[in-house]
Amino acid sequence: MSINGPTLDNECIDYIKSILPEGQTILELGSGEGTIKLSEYYNMISVENQREWQDRYPICTKYINVGHKMYNETDFKKPDNIKNIPSQNGWYDPNELQTKLPAKTEYDLILIDGPGGWLGRAGFITYLEYFNTEVPIILDDVHREQELMIIKKLSEILDREYKIINKSLGCIL
Repeated sequence: MSINGPTLDNECIDYIKSILPEGQTILELGSGEGTIKLSEYYNMISVENQREWQDRYPICTKYINVGHKMYNETDFKKPDNIKNIPSQNGWYDPNELQTKLPAKTEYDLILIDGPGGWLGRAGFITYLEYFNTEVPIILDDVHREQELMIIKKLSEILDREYKIINKSLGCIL
C-alpha cells in the first residue's frame, strides 16, 4: 500500500473515504505516516507494539501501546486455526490488548496494518471476539501470501465476502 515506503497510499485513503463518512473512528492495528493522512478525515485509535512507532504522532491518534508475544512461549502457543498460514510468529500480547481496546461501539472501521510482517497478523483471527466484526475490515498487504490467506479465512469465518481493492489492499464489507 505504499508509494514511498510503508505508508497508506492515496488510493487506499480514497477507498476508505468512499465507504466511511468523515468524522467517524478507525481502529488501526499498526500505525505510521498513513495515520497522519487518515487523521485529517477520521478519529484514529492506533494499536502499536513497536517502540519506535509508539506515541509517534500523538496529535493524530490515541495510542494503545502494547507488547507482543512470540508463539511457543510457555503460555502462548500458536493456535490451530492459523497453523497453516506461513510466517506467523506471534501477535500483540492478547492479555494487554484485551484490557486496553475501546468498546466495540467506539469505532466504525478496522484497518489491519500491523503487527509488522515479521510477527504476523493472523492473531486477529484467533482473537476476533475482542473486536467489532460488524464494521468494515480492511487488510493491508494482501499481495503477500499470508495476508491473502488471512483475508480469505476472515471472509469464511465472518460469512462475508472479501474484495481486493488494489494489488495490496483487501476489504471485508
